[in-house]
Amino acid sequence: MIALASPRLWAAVFLALVLACSHFFFYRTGKAIVRGQWDAQRVQDAAAAQAEQDRRQASTDKEARDGQAKIAALQTELAGTRAAGDRLRAAIRTAVAAPRATGAGAGELGADPLGMFGRLLTESSERNEALAGYADRLRLTGEVCERTFDGLRAPAGRQD
Repeated sequence: MIALASPRLWAAVFLALVLACSHFFFYRTGKAIVRGQWDAQRVQDAAAAQAEQDRRQASTDKEARDGQAKIAALQTELAGTRAAGDRLRAAIRTAVAAPRATGAGAGELGADPLGMFGRLLTESSERNEALAGYADRLRLTGEVCERTFDGLRAPAGRQD
């Protein structure tokens, strides 16, 4: 019991208590500071990720608008080409329908070579027109897809 009455013991206990409380206080303060830094970094990273996503989406939207404009221009050009093809087919029909002297008899194989050529040319031009329109749309779609992919891969500071 005499040891409990010693002022040195109580001073050591008091000092240990003060040190424990101060260390606990500084530990909690440091923990709060580090947690705040982590939270700030997480918010900053989320903002950077959102900015990158917005940039990519804007790039994709721009390429889609440009592609639609090119497809619309192609449709206009295709309409003009179709009109020219229709005029050519009409001219062929009138040339085939015009009276002419034929060398072969009626009903024989090759009796109307101009008519056969006209039908062949008409069918060929219609098929070529359809294939050309399809190929042009595929080409434009592929170019838009490629530019969109390149825009997504480009770093944030560089736009091609």
